[in-house]
Amino acid sequence: MKKAVIFDMDGVIVFSESHYRQRRKLFFAQHDISLTDEFQEKLVGSNSRDMFELLIEDVEKRKWLIEQYAEFRANYPIDYREIFNTEMVQTLEALTNQGVRMAVASSSSLETIQRILTENQILSYFELLVSGDKFQRSKPNPEIYQYTVKKLDLTPDDCLVVEDSSIGIFAAVNADLEVLALNNDDPAATASIQSVSEVLKYIE
Repeated sequence: MKKAVIFDMDGVIVFSESHYRQRRKLFFAQHDISLTDEFQEKLVGSNSRDMFELLIEDVEKRKWLIEQYAEFRANYPIDYREIFNTEMVQTLEALTNQGVRMAVASSSSLETIQRILTENQILSYFELLVSGDKFQRSKPNPEIYQYTVKKLDLTPDDCLVVEDSSIGIFAAVNADLEVLALNNDDPAATASIQSVSEVLKYIE
């Protein structure tokens, strides 16, 4: 039986990607930068730091735009309760009852992770929150998952990951972890699931 489940956040705990895409599109349009759908797809599962490195070569311009984007996001609030995956509560409760430990490993900032979990009243279920900001490179680099497993004092065989993006799946697989792909048919995943509640079938 698995001892822990490690959840990605965006696309698993909250269905946020369409909101993030729209927010990015509006911001960059204000600065005469066009984001193609193909480029936006590459960003799923990554963080804003990696996004700016891909987009802006000039270091000073990149630094300035990052500051502008932080201000823009502060004035573009997202109601994370409206996009909450309501199946999470039942799933987390069932895992708790079976003695399974839980963690979040997300490319988002720690502040955002804590906010989303707190607003949706599920923070108490998780013993560990890990942000991609902590590392030189976030997903698809496997370091975030390697670190999370180590902090839990477990082995990769003890843990199961729930991801939605191919970037996240790649990171988990390269950390030698079994990974369930939510609404994603990526063949690299251990299995694809259509509902987060299906996690319960894979912890045995």
